[in-house]
Amino acid sequence: MSPDFRQHAVCSFFEPLLRNHDPEFVSPILYSNAARHDQASGRLRAASVGWREIVDLNDEQAADLIEQDGIDILVDLAGYTVGNRMGAFHLRPAPLQVNYLATTGLAQMDYRFTGEDCDPLGETDAVYSERLVRLPGGFYAWNPPADAPPVARPPALANGFITFGSFNTLSKITEDVVDLWSRLLREVPGSRLVLQAGSLGNDWMRARTLARFIVRGIDPARLDLLGGMSLFEHLDVCGRIDVALDPFPWGGHTTTCTALFMGAPVVTLRGRRMASRMSASVLHRMGLDAWIAETPAQYLDIARRLALDVDLRAELRSMQRAALLASDLTDGHRLARVVEAAYQALWDHHAGM
Repeated sequence: MSPDFRQHAVCSFFEPLLRNHDPEFVSPILYSNAARHDQASGRLRAASVGWREIVDLNDEQAADLIEQDGIDILVDLAGYTVGNRMGAFHLRPAPLQVNYLATTGLAQMDYRFTGEDCDPLGETDAVYSERLVRLPGGFYAWNPPADAPPVARPPALANGFITFGSFNTLSKITEDVVDLWSRLLREVPGSRLVLQAGSLGNDWMRARTLARFIVRGIDPARLDLLGGMSLFEHLDVCGRIDVALDPFPWGGHTTTCTALFMGAPVVTLRGRRMASRMSASVLHRMGLDAWIAETPAQYLDIARRLALDVDLRAELRSMQRAALLASDLTDGHRLARVVEAAYQALWDHHAGM
């Protein structure tokens, strides 16, 4: 169940799983609470056994439909994001209910799928209302965008300066983040910072964001603030940065995969909770632990060293996309087998087997 069965970050991680399910074992029915649909919706619909529109149903009606369909395991792909149907889960229309995003605090949500990179064994269990199911080898696979532009040469070679970039929602860019990024700009002379987020299309938000850096001594001419754009335009912008900067304590995930796909190294600060460990999980699965910082000072040092190492960045541009595509980050077949094994184990436990 999701409001995001469309061109969306959720779709980019769900589609590899859906397309690789064993039809002899899993019969996936999708409950869409999306206000609009697109080509991605069509692909998901074609890969499912059933498609149900529930956007015009209230929670009781949606729960009745799910119960009538005889669902064994109902999986939430929304948490408390916009368009969630937590009210339907509260009515427990399925014997087992699983969250695949974030803790819900809901007694009726039995389990939550995660991985040890994001929720180390014994360290985070107590902060979730659900029982954690740590899927071995990683609990997600990413679907790279089709028809993406080719990886460009290191932008600094043509520009004559280093370009840092972040493509996360502005709510993730805290005052601590602005402090550290401003210091980085001061320590890498001539460098620039590109920020891209839908809300930066608003004049007031642009002015407010500029002011946050200006008060820290950063010339606004060193900032490029970009609003909403098409996926192809977004990928092109990603290809025009030298080093991607992950915000903290709430980092990125899709944005991290995209930056790596377009050839840019990504610097992240690993925290104690899942929201601050997703980028570190991606980098770890790529064998890029050297870009994972444990302290703000280390984050600054890693970003500065990447910016100054022209040869390394050129080498990364030549091999990073191929390495990502060859990694298990894009292996939906592996993920499907792991998830199916988890479904079976949960059902066996439920049935007392």
